[in-house]
Amino acid sequence: MNDLPVVEAIRRKAASLPLPDGWRIVRAPGRVNLIGEHTDYNGLPVMPMALDRAIYAAFRALDEPVVRLVNTDESLPPREFGISQFIEPYAPGDWGNYAKAAVQALASHHSSAQRGFEAVVGGDIPGGAGLSSSSAMVVAMALAFAEVNDLDVRRATLADLLAEGERYVGTQGGGMDQTICLLAEAGTALQIEFLPTRIFPHKLPAGTSVVIANSLVKAEKSADARANYNLRPAECRMACAVLSKALQRSIANLAEFLELFGPDGALSNAFEILGLAPWPAQRLAREMDMSIDILQRTLLTQRDGSALEEPPSGFALGRRVRHVLTEAVRVREAAQALDSSDAAEAGRLMGQSHVSCRDDYQISCPELDALVDILEESGALGARLTGAGFGGCAVALARSSQLSEILKQVSERYYSGWLKRNRPDIFERLPARVEQYLFASASVDGATISAM
Repeated sequence: MNDLPVVEAIRRKAASLPLPDGWRIVRAPGRVNLIGEHTDYNGLPVMPMALDRAIYAAFRALDEPVVRLVNTDESLPPREFGISQFIEPYAPGDWGNYAKAAVQALASHHSSAQRGFEAVVGGDIPGGAGLSSSSAMVVAMALAFAEVNDLDVRRATLADLLAEGERYVGTQGGGMDQTICLLAEAGTALQIEFLPTRIFPHKLPAGTSVVIANSLVKAEKSADARANYNLRPAECRMACAVLSKALQRSIANLAEFLELFGPDGALSNAFEILGLAPWPAQRLAREMDMSIDILQRTLLTQRDGSALEEPPSGFALGRRVRHVLTEAVRVREAAQALDSSDAAEAGRLMGQSHVSCRDDYQISCPELDALVDILEESGALGARLTGAGFGGCAVALARSSQLSEILKQVSERYYSGWLKRNRPDIFERLPARVEQYLFASASVDGATISAM
């Protein structure tokens, strides 16, 4: 690990600070989700793996309740804040908010933890690529804070705590990213089930490789981009409210709905009650016997108090539910395929997932659709968007014997071809090294702390 350029940059930065030695370094890996998109916050399974790209932070304890951060990326300014159970956030999108999220989450449950730390942070996870650089940052900061305060927190418990704590930055996701970052096992994908959180490792088939290709469309989940991301959980909450009223029983989430009726029964009930046509806010309020104001307060309010706006076409409740229910089934079928070393079937399910993400959950974009098509046409067993969507990366499962040809074809056909023709504005900003946007990754262990 200490031979990585990013770690060497952190060491140089740390050595320049005029304080005593005593550094340790935490590694928090990014992740790629092989299948199971936007299911985690519905209580349904996902199947990610940890990447050999990570956020690294060299840290040392301070004898005062303060956190001081510097970044190897000089475009990100130094940050300093006090430790408390209620920490005022920086402006939306500020990198320091991810450290604040981690510290506030732990301080809220361990009020005696008042020892701060100083950290030098860097990483090689592409930002805005849907590879969970933000959650890796939260995990890294949480582990540093726990270490300097001698907090004994089980990793599964910490994952749940940080999933809630990361909502500090304004996103309403589930617990996948924190769980895989902390609990990943090398050579496997983890099937993660929720409520309660349980993990089931599945070995990746021998002779296969996982390819990550960045569309180079930023998949930000901060600032103004939060609304696009947060609308999907809101639509799922609305769907559960409508289903509860129609069925005259409380349905807390889509996991409970699926358990009640099974895959076929849940789909038929959802189709009969919700249909596939979008729901205008007026219809939804009328169906729920509530005013528009109450609808906004109960189902459309974000953590910062602002209300999500109604999309021009209305809320696509039926399509959202169909994606979530069928995606949950695909995750479990993919687990069976991996256990049987059936790479072709796992790839087929990944392709089906992309179609569902594109058409029913509507989180794809033209760049991702082109990239997925090119990956599959170049020989991948299956490909799909990964992460929150609206940009970011595609992931593909490929036979290792075909890896070099697939990487060559994608480089030529997407980055030098499709992107140059259709998005010259992005092509002109193409990173210097191809490894920054197109690479194969091993599946690695979860976060670690070691001596510098």
